Amino acid sequence: MTNAMTAALAVTALILASAAFGWLAIGRYRRLAREQVALADRLSAFGLAQFAALAANRAEDQSEQIVREDIERALSKSVVTPEDRELLVALSTRMPEIGHAIGTKTMPSLMVVPTRGSVMVLPSTKTVTIYAISRQDLETYPARRRHEWRRWL
Repeated sequence: MTNAMTAALAVTALILASAAFGWLAIGRYRRLAREQVALADRLSAFGLAQFAALAANRAEDQSEQIVREDIERALSKSVVTPEDRELLVALSTRMPEIGHAIGTKTMPSLMVVPTRGSVMVLPSTKTVTIYAISRQDLETYPARRRHEWRRWL
């Protein structure tokens, strides 16, 4: 076999390996898209079914949306099933994705500043966005996720 033939075979093998890797990545993204849309359907159905219970125990003017404290209160109850706990945690962590911003809050924090041979810890503040989930957010969430992942479905 000549050097030219060896080089051609090496390039062909490289192209085939690259194509195979590309097909594997496409398969992973399609699977991820299906999982994300299925989770959106589950979270939407769960959130709508539990909306009144989650938003309870607050003033009437605020009961039209779920805030993080509502989810934390539900998680602290001992009667929560493992599946409900999983969905509540998912609602909490995906609150910015599912819901909408309702304000900001400035919180104290500490800033670490390196100096020669040591560090200084200085008081600071940070601004945190506060999110809430409304019934409309839950109703439209699966469609928004389908639209986001439409190229992979």
